[in-house]
Amino acid sequence: MEEKEKISIQTIQDAPYYFSHYANMARHNAFLIVNEINEKVFQRSATKEDELLRESFLVKPPRQQADIIGKIDSLLLHHFPFLAYYENKSAGSARVELKKYMDILNQFRNEVTHYKHPVEPKCIVNLQEVFSSAVEKVQERMIAFSEKDFEHLKPSSSDYRHYILTEAGINTLTDTGLYFFLCLFLEKKYAYKFLAGIKGFKNNTDHTHKVALEVFTQFCCRLPYSKSASSDIALDMLNELNRCPKALYQVIDNEQKELFTVKKEDIVETEQGTEDVPEPVMIRYDDRFPYFALRYFDESEALTDISFQLYLGRKHKKELHRKKLNGEMRTHNLLKEMHVFGKLADYQTEEMTKSFIESKAVEHYAPGYRIVNNRIGVLLKAPEKCSLTSSIPQKTNTAPSAILSTHELAALYLYNRLYKQGSADNSPASIIKKYIENFNRFIKDLQSGKSQPVESGGFRRMRNSNRDEEERLKLQKAKQELQKQLDVYELKVSYLPDACLEYLLSYKKDNKEFMLKDTFRKMWKNADEGLEKIRKKEEQKKEVKQEKLAQELAQDFVYLTPPHKELSENGTEKSVDKKINNMEFDVLKNMLTYFPLYKNRLKPYLNILKDTENKWQHPFLHLVLIYDFDSCNSLKDFYVRYYEYKKIWINKFIQQDKRKRWNLVPKQNVNDLIKKYDYFLKTTVKFKSAKEKEYSKDAIFLPKGLFDAHIAEAMKKQNYEVKETDNAAYFLKVYFDGKSQNYYSLPRYYDASAVGWLTHEARDILKRKIEETWETKNDEEFRNKLKKLSKDIRESETELLHQQTNDRTLFLMVNDLLSGNTNNYKDIVDLGYNNKSENSILNKLYPIKETIHDKIVTAELPIKRYGEFKRFMKDRRLPDLLGYYGEKEIPLKVLETEMETYDRMRKDAIEQIYNFEKLIYDNFESELKKSVDPSALYIDHNHYLNFVKQKFKLETVITEMQSESFRELRNKIEHNQFPPREDWIIDKISQDTTTTIITEKIMNLISTEYKKIWREVESTTSISDME
Repeated sequence: MEEKEKISIQTIQDAPYYFSHYANMARHNAFLIVNEINEKVFQRSATKEDELLRESFLVKPPRQQADIIGKIDSLLLHHFPFLAYYENKSAGSARVELKKYMDILNQFRNEVTHYKHPVEPKCIVNLQEVFSSAVEKVQERMIAFSEKDFEHLKPSSSDYRHYILTEAGINTLTDTGLYFFLCLFLEKKYAYKFLAGIKGFKNNTDHTHKVALEVFTQFCCRLPYSKSASSDIALDMLNELNRCPKALYQVIDNEQKELFTVKKEDIVETEQGTEDVPEPVMIRYDDRFPYFALRYFDESEALTDISFQLYLGRKHKKELHRKKLNGEMRTHNLLKEMHVFGKLADYQTEEMTKSFIESKAVEHYAPGYRIVNNRIGVLLKAPEKCSLTSSIPQKTNTAPSAILSTHELAALYLYNRLYKQGSADNSPASIIKKYIENFNRFIKDLQSGKSQPVESGGFRRMRNSNRDEEERLKLQKAKQELQKQLDVYELKVSYLPDACLEYLLSYKKDNKEFMLKDTFRKMWKNADEGLEKIRKKEEQKKEVKQEKLAQELAQDFVYLTPPHKELSENGTEKSVDKKINNMEFDVLKNMLTYFPLYKNRLKPYLNILKDTENKWQHPFLHLVLIYDFDSCNSLKDFYVRYYEYKKIWINKFIQQDKRKRWNLVPKQNVNDLIKKYDYFLKTTVKFKSAKEKEYSKDAIFLPKGLFDAHIAEAMKKQNYEVKETDNAAYFLKVYFDGKSQNYYSLPRYYDASAVGWLTHEARDILKRKIEETWETKNDEEFRNKLKKLSKDIRESETELLHQQTNDRTLFLMVNDLLSGNTNNYKDIVDLGYNNKSENSILNKLYPIKETIHDKIVTAELPIKRYGEFKRFMKDRRLPDLLGYYGEKEIPLKVLETEMETYDRMRKDAIEQIYNFEKLIYDNFESELKKSVDPSALYIDHNHYLNFVKQKFKLETVITEMQSESFRELRNKIEHNQFPPREDWIIDKISQDTTTTIITEKIMNLISTEYKKIWREVESTTSISDME
């Protein structure tokens, strides 16, 4: 390994070219993001940065189309996280503030790029508050770090003076403010490199400096990247298993949390000595198991006759047409979601993506598994290979054979594994098919009256734990009787839908009055909680997210408005399926989001909720508009007034008595109310019995535990001691002999001020304490705290068991996918970032490949470094660099050398260009200024070249440097891009035999030309060499 390059301490005054290196990169990042948004929203793009800044929505916003503005702001908040601070304070302010930021970014870039550029004050309001927001975010994320680690970043600390970003009263940026400001427009890895050259940021080992670095890089921009479909799913799974689940991380002590914090010695250095920027803590925040499991089934083709439902995007249902909306003509798109069954990877190829995107029939293309409420559709048919015979699949939205819970994927995998090993006779598909046949046969007999309720009955709807002993025994006996009936259909009591179970066990029917009261009670409670939420936010002096309020209001408007009626061709009335279409809803939601901007237009727009006779159908919205709308100055005001009216409206039907019980208001007729409000009551109140439901209309939901008995039977053949009544979690525990990642065996603590710290082993003690306080009726507050703690423990432990079960399943999948892997699946104990075992599978070398266009990048790395490989492959410069290689396969090490050379020499090139301007200006200022427009703020680089060309007779050299091709090359380098392969570049670099590194050859193109000028100027004057 070469000696690591020493980073000197840089200041804006002493080394402006250092800041130019990153300011040019930052401005180009902003260009890429704004251009991406322009393309997504307006289907137009710019080729030059200054052209985009003149023409973008930031300068010329769209004509107050609420849905368009909402889409723009949503994209801005994704790519520029710091804007969330402004948007939370005032909806719609993101664009305004970003325009100010980008003006300052452009100004700063020019000041540090052009020699002797006038320096002007840069003022940003609330930047210190944005910084405080970053501190809060980092503190929430890095929970292993103590409060003391963050003290120096709080205004109460004497060290906070080092983090003053703007001068008090005038909001002018300090140097520290400029550092933070610039990081907002850099990717995190470059923000780290930028800060590494500045005093106060070089130390990244102790906690106080580490959190400071995290705060300064918390709001780094997110560049648009195309998603890669060629990642190695097995290595992604291992990377996931190496991380600590968030649910576990929250209940281990700080000493154990520290084991998951990335240490400096664990950061891998490249041969050139630069570090990859790590994630500070190895935690998994989301449950990615369903995605990984489904990808496994696709990649391994383990399920030969089952395919899963995919969401591809949206296509035009009808031809586009013009429609008047909110006083203006708009293009109306009727869109339909595209659902297919197949392999996800087939729809993520470059060719398929291009085909869909270029199709005029497709509005949006983003393929993924269609998981809705933890369920996915399955088709009992082998996945079909998609083809490019047409722009979009000829047949989409095929109905699924059944609906499977993603919680059953672990059981599906384990049973299929046992089936493949020969321990089971029936395939998973045949079990599902058999269940569907049996269930349909059972439903047919139920609805014909052949299946009758058991004699015992009168049970109430409640948790079994709340029943007394007598009722529990009675219910248990009734279920045993019912099971005898179900044995004929090879079904279990637990398989039945609630409505069927309650009918066959003769549950007491809730009368219509109770169901009506319960519905209105829940609506009243929802309105009251909404008002309480606003009150608490005001007490805490916190901003309310406008978009959430707007979404909630818009949904409630539509929910409480009946479908419009219209005349059919024969003159009879019919209900329209949709009350308002998607575009109308989006406009409504976004007009509410930007309430002050659209207030005057919102009131007439709400007429879309009226019926064909121009009458209000919403029960009370018109009263809000008549009596209180004009006094509403914000969406919060309107939200509060609306929910106050909603509570008044509900109290016309039900009211609470002194004992807080809800009763129907006298003279209100239950049947009349149900008839009047059937349009929303039918969505919440189950009036139909099991015999009346149409089960055949929709796909059947597969029951929980469908594979359990089959797994037990198969495992017994392999001499495992299990029972039919066990579940997948227990089966996998036995299969692994109780082993899993060792972090699951760490002591877990649950905090409660009433009882201190309790481990999960103390649940029996906790239960006794609750029972004792319950019996004595003493200290109700203490008892409630204990009950809450008990509930928290139960929920946490359930979640952790679920995670542990899925992890065991994932590890088995990894063993299946890693070709030639002989690893014992019980070696799962060696996984986990907190485990430094040398025997871990993560330390084993593994061949890795990834395709970019027609090139393949290859590497052989320890599996634990796969994450670094993936991050490297996202480098936007790679596709153009690979174009210079004739070989099909290029080793990763070669490309790492190229990129490290590029980063090092780019800094040198920018410094060289800056020093060229300095040389000419310092020695020929008066002559130089004669050829420049006196009103110009600075001297353009091209003027320097013209001056040298004329004064020193360098016609040939300068003419070449002023060519469009050379200027484009220089601009690409300044903006941290790689120039695409061109013949003139190939001709030039082929003459350079001093190096084999392509980036060095290209950088030499620039440095060689400036060195020619330097030597010529030096030879005709007494100017000394550059320092």
